[in-house]
Amino acid sequence: GLLGTKFTMQHDFFTRSFEQAGIKVVTPDDQEQVFIHRKIIDELENGVVNPETKQQLLGIIMNLIHTERLDGIILGCTELPLIIKPADLSVN
Repeated sequence: GLLGTKFTMQHDFFTRSFEQAGIKVVTPDDQEQVFIHRKIIDELENGVVNPETKQQLLGIIMNLIHTERLDGIILGCTELPLIIKPADLSVN
């Protein structure tokens, strides 16, 4: 699973290497991508770490893990580790 800005989630510059290695990369749906993008731009890039945002992001991630049977999550934005920690997830 890949989370990041809309640009990161919608273009193949990040996923290309994985796919060439036979690893499927999935992203949240369009509405979730807009939400994630806005939270990165409006909150995380300004140093705002909102517990409600964390819960919503974890909900998106957990849904992806279960529906897509994911083995891992890529936090494809330098700000995402401010709010999502390895201990928060059941995958790497």
